[in-house]
Amino acid sequence: MQTTERSRERKAKQLAQLGTFSGHTARVGRATTFNIRGSDAVRSRDVHVTLTGEQAAALALAEDEDEVRAVIGPALADYFNGGTYGGFGSDDFEWDENDFDVR
Repeated sequence: MQTTERSRERKAKQLAQLGTFSGHTARVGRATTFNIRGSDAVRSRDVHVTLTGEQAAALALAEDEDEVRAVIGPALADYFNGGTYGGFGSDDFEWDENDFDVR
């Protein structure tokens, strides 16, 4: 993670130019720390969402938990809407911020 504001802005510009496939993923833990529409989603398998360049850039600039959730919520909705089920929105997901990382 970039530590100064200037270096974070520079990194965010680089990431934003990557387009649809940034090469970065976010891992959100699901073992008792993840809810979908208020119901526990207890599974041993974590969720790995692929981030776009814009999402990765927004995470590089995020300064608090709300800004991180504003990026990861839509990414989770996209992930789950691509499967058997659909109709999920970014506000349908809650997760423990201590069980989350970006690669």
